[in-house]
Amino acid sequence: MSEATARTFYSKAGLGFHLKRDWSTLESLAEHAGAHYRSFDEWMGNKWRHFDVPSKRLADVQREIARFLKARVKFPDTMLGGLKGGSPKKNAEAHRGQGLVFKLDIRDCFPSIGHRRVFRMFREQLKFSDPISNLLTKLTTFQNRLPQGSPASSVIANLVLMELHESIQLECEALGLKCTFFVDDITLSGERVREVIAPVVRLVQRHGFSMRPCKVRLLAAHREKLSVTGVLVNRRRLSVGRTRKNKLRARIHQLSRGERVTDSDLRSIQSSVVQVKHISNHQGETLERLVQEKLPKRGVQTPKERAKKIRRVCKCTHKHRHKRNEESVTATHQPASSVAAGLPRQHFVHTLEAGLR
Repeated sequence: MSEATARTFYSKAGLGFHLKRDWSTLESLAEHAGAHYRSFDEWMGNKWRHFDVPSKRLADVQREIARFLKARVKFPDTMLGGLKGGSPKKNAEAHRGQGLVFKLDIRDCFPSIGHRRVFRMFREQLKFSDPISNLLTKLTTFQNRLPQGSPASSVIANLVLMELHESIQLECEALGLKCTFFVDDITLSGERVREVIAPVVRLVQRHGFSMRPCKVRLLAAHREKLSVTGVLVNRRRLSVGRTRKNKLRARIHQLSRGERVTDSDLRSIQSSVVQVKHISNHQGETLERLVQEKLPKRGVQTPKERAKKIRRVCKCTHKHRHKRNEESVTATHQPASSVAAGLPRQHFVHTLEAGLR
């Protein structure tokens, strides 16, 4: 943490200055923040994902909150998700050349972070006064949880996960292992990584989080390809996996055979190629040549409403309707019981260890 967080932040005027709005405006928005969200499910690849998207007015305030928190807090170099300087490539780079890689994914990370935990983070971790902590909690949470779709959610999730990060980092340093966090993706690597699996799982659960067994994997370089945040790391140079590269090539050929290429399709392809080139210059240049050969330089302009996104009304809309919560978020936080995929804590650890042998 930066030195600025060592003393309590009391000033309402100071907060208004940092967020570029006066206190009364922020307070009015916070009291009715729930009415500024739009909830829906979107088809992402092979499953539906839920989103709670704030209105432009609320999103602008949340962006200022995110900037304020990033400027006030010094995050560890090993926390790389949603922060300046962090990227999937940098996260993968930290584990390149390692023989063993252990990966786990925190289950439903944002929804599992409740408003009381967010309030406690502002008050105890960042030393904000109760009124300021209360206001920021109302502005950044929706229906008593951290929303998926808010510009401030990634930063707040990183702050909440910082205690877990420090605990895991101590375990790794004792065994000479490398550890990185990419928001809810935790990656450990090193020859002695097997020794830390059970302690790390228990730490995750002790902090009130859970994980799916299918998202917990131990990878060995001599048996399989090691992929960290979508980047292969068991080669001399970082590279994109064959599946991802072939899907992109197939998409380019599919568009080239169509009657027309829309501007949004062309931008999507170019963005994907840039991401590949950021990871591997050679693979990116090969795909760039294919795009230049098969696709036009400009796409056909189409109305925004024709964007190819498959959405549906949230199947649990009634749970997300705005209700003004009169209960103060200053109530004592009680961590949720530690359960992973419906299994008791100890049972899950034993099941996991058996599956990784």
